[in-house]
Amino acid sequence: MAKADVTALVTTLANSTDDTTATGQYYDDIVEELGFGPTPLTSASYVAVTQGTRNYTLPTAALKTLAVFYDDTQLYLAKRQELATYDENWRTRPGPPAVAALVDTDQRTLDLIPVPDQSGDTVGGATPFTTFPSNNLTFIYSNNASDVHSWEELPIALDILAREFGRDSDHYDQRSTLPEKKYRQRDG
Repeated sequence: MAKADVTALVTTLANSTDDTTATGQYYDDIVEELGFGPTPLTSASYVAVTQGTRNYTLPTAALKTLAVFYDDTQLYLAKRQELATYDENWRTRPGPPAVAALVDTDQRTLDLIPVPDQSGDTVGGATPFTTFPSNNLTFIYSNNASDVHSWEELPIALDILAREFGRDSDHYDQRSTLPEKKYRQRDG
């Protein structure tokens, strides 16, 4: 279901037309949190490999990298500090990549080790999990999707309502104040 449909459901459940901007922001926050959660929304993308190129950028929608494949082999996801233990000459040694490491300064760029020694086939009609284009990368990642699964629509709408109704309001409803009760003293 698209974001607009979920926000319309929230409006219907709240019986209100107030502040759709806040509702949309809550939706974006919740979907991003789902991307970092234990059961994230996932997607996969191919990235063409060029011979001699070490750095590759994660797809724009990627929040958290779950796996990276080169050809049909899953790469080990290493920390930058581990690379010297893999190979002292990791920056220059060519070969089929076996390790991928996030670059410290930019969490959206991966280094492939060793540096690819051949360019990949044209990325085209094949889709992930059916045919991997030879000698290319496949990123599997959690994403910040604008569409969610149908079973997530109602829980997200209810979470939006909980966040909206749980925040402090600068409005004061004059009708909700109770009149002071006047008590009579009973004679004893």
